[in-house]
Amino acid sequence: MWRYYRQSVAGLPRNLWVLFWAVLVNHSGTMVLPFLTLYLSRELGIAHASATTVVSVYGAGILAASLAGGVLTDRLGARRIMVLSMLGAGVLMVLLALARSYGAVVGMTFALSLATGLFRPPVMTAAATLVPPEAQPRAMALIRWAINMGMTIGPAVGGFLAAWSYTALFIVDAATSGAAALVLLLFYTESRSGAAGTTPETSQPTPADGRPPWRNPPFLVFGLVLFGVGLIAYQHLATLPLFVRITCGLPESFFGLMFALNTSLVILFELPVIPWLQRRRRTSVMAAGALLFGLGYGLYALSTGWAALLGATVVWTAGEIVLLPLASAHAASMAPPERRGRYMGAYMTAWGASFIVAPLAGGALFDRWGAGALWGACLALGALLAVVLLLTRPGEARPASFGASAEVGPSSLS
Repeated sequence: MWRYYRQSVAGLPRNLWVLFWAVLVNHSGTMVLPFLTLYLSRELGIAHASATTVVSVYGAGILAASLAGGVLTDRLGARRIMVLSMLGAGVLMVLLALARSYGAVVGMTFALSLATGLFRPPVMTAAATLVPPEAQPRAMALIRWAINMGMTIGPAVGGFLAAWSYTALFIVDAATSGAAALVLLLFYTESRSGAAGTTPETSQPTPADGRPPWRNPPFLVFGLVLFGVGLIAYQHLATLPLFVRITCGLPESFFGLMFALNTSLVILFELPVIPWLQRRRRTSVMAAGALLFGLGYGLYALSTGWAALLGATVVWTAGEIVLLPLASAHAASMAPPERRGRYMGAYMTAWGASFIVAPLAGGALFDRWGAGALWGACLALGALLAVVLLLTRPGEARPASFGASAEVGPSSLS
């Protein structure tokens, strides 16, 4: 494993490591969102259905900001948009903590999601631009490594803070957003150059016809699949906390530990398995990931005991490990270099759209038909998405070997 760790990060440029640290600092303060439904229902007395609706409002902002963030990144550069996003998120997090009426909560949540949603498209665009195409899966995995390291720290600590003071969640979250902006301001140097050339999946050149993402049929199919995966994955921010607390009778701290288990496994295994995954057919690997997502959430229906909950979390975490780094690189490889920001914005839009629908659909199923129906629907959807990927193979290409060709040379450093 150590050899694979070293192989996965060998030769990655300095700017990418600066990006890694900024993302790590920012996500180490991710404490509010995982506990938002619990905060709204327990502290402000908002009904469960209304609390999950607030999460959908957050998703609506993410959706709008993802589109805008991609366009702004292409026009203004990734660094400016990332700094603006983090500074705005820090201020709005404090304002959300002060909101007490339902209307104020909805308004502040939407504004916060706009600021937060601007961050991911420039991050993914920068990660794809800083390295040659054959190293993009490793770059995406490194950024996801930072995200998951941060989210191992944040929700785990947040679970204990929530038992003491929800206000502390907002304060720490706001502070880390400001610290992440400071890291980028001090150490990150902007690079607007694209990584043109030959993709690792095919001998054909990187797309350069300038088509926007909404006029690229394979990309649209891929986006629909990602939307479906998001419907499953985002239950961990909407209905899973309610399931753990209400149905299973376990405390918030246990949900924080479930969250930490997910992110810890990603940290341990995602980077080492990237070399192995890159040797396989990309859409087949992503199909396996979609199936594991559905299966993991489906297993929650079998038991409310702590051991079964942790086991099911391990299963869907395996789906995350094999699907998401390749999905990010796959989206970047389908983009013309001059429109990479727009494509990564559209990629994040698929996730943002699922963030809107997932809490609404999950909350309705949970309230009307119970947790069993919700988790069964997740299992069926995961299987369907796997079949769609295998039948359509959007943007299909040949797998590439992982070796010297995947190393980042001096010409890619910025």
